[in-house]
Amino acid sequence: MSISCEKQPSDKYKIIRSSKYKKIILETRKDIGFQMFTSDIPGLSVAVYLNNELVWSEGLGYASKELNVPVRPNTKFRIGGVSKLFTGVLLARMVENGELDLKTPLRQYYPELPEDKDSVSLYHLASHSSGIRTPTFNETTNQGYQTMRKGISVFIEDSLLFQPGQFYYETDYGYDLIGAAIERKTESLFHKILKEKLTDTLKLETTEADNPIAVIENRSQCYDRNLIARTIRSTTQDNRHRAASVGLLSSAVDIATLMNEFLHPTVLKEETVKNIISPMTLTNGGQLNSGLGLYIGQDNQGRELYMSSGSTKGGSAAVIAYPKLDLVVAAACNQGQEEEGLPVFKIASKFIELLEPQPQKEQPKQPEK
Repeated sequence: MSISCEKQPSDKYKIIRSSKYKKIILETRKDIGFQMFTSDIPGLSVAVYLNNELVWSEGLGYASKELNVPVRPNTKFRIGGVSKLFTGVLLARMVENGELDLKTPLRQYYPELPEDKDSVSLYHLASHSSGIRTPTFNETTNQGYQTMRKGISVFIEDSLLFQPGQFYYETDYGYDLIGAAIERKTESLFHKILKEKLTDTLKLETTEADNPIAVIENRSQCYDRNLIARTIRSTTQDNRHRAASVGLLSSAVDIATLMNEFLHPTVLKEETVKNIISPMTLTNGGQLNSGLGLYIGQDNQGRELYMSSGSTKGGSAAVIAYPKLDLVVAAACNQGQEEEGLPVFKIASKFIELLEPQPQKEQPKQPEK
């Protein structure tokens, strides 16, 4: 008798294809498969919530091309900038609990910061209006820092580019500093606080900080493209000190579940959700197309839209939500620099055709004699 020691995934991480949307799912799977072939994407996972129901969750392709290991719904990918979505929600939860305040000067939580950062607040960091610079190319490679607090030493002494709140200037370092402030406030590590206050609470079992030297269950192999666009194994990337901005692992299911929480709160308070999805503003009153860790705007048809996307070496992810259609679509893959190529809008369009059927044009008739 053989005994399997393989841990069985919970129901949320099993393959789900709702029979109600069988035709749409089969058509879309075919389109995605063709796109993966033409773009040479080794593996990808998708998840779709409609009317607060997970109607599609599936892995396509390979988590490891070398070993022919298929992608499953619980496969963990590097998600790059979508890490900010999780950090934004964690920040909102800590504000909800009275542990942090968005408008309080950051130095009250982190007294060791230089005096010229005295006017910077968590709100400025979250809205990309802090004046902190962006990482250089060399700073995005392995630095060997194991904590967020050590990681900010790379940039924290540099002068601000402008007065906080004056302009919008997107930078990963703003969210790294949020992570460091959370570590300083809690006297704990960012990944532990994320697990305690967010992922465990929402039962996001495949979301955690990446660690290149650890054995992580269900983590995908990572791939990139070389100069002639051929798929190659990705180099080792140590993002432990940048977990809050680009360093998390997750799955399409977890990303979609988190976004669906904004449409149907189960853990977050309504006021907290409002803080996350409300457009942030500059000091002159100018409104930004960003909330806490996500883009807020419209698609090309004028539909209200929430979105987050990003990539890093060896992984990409994207998620969109149409609140008025009650639709959430997420995708993640093991190919770097692929966030714009992920088929979230293609998938959404198939479901939107069902939700918003267009009137059929009347066929021309033979004139009566």
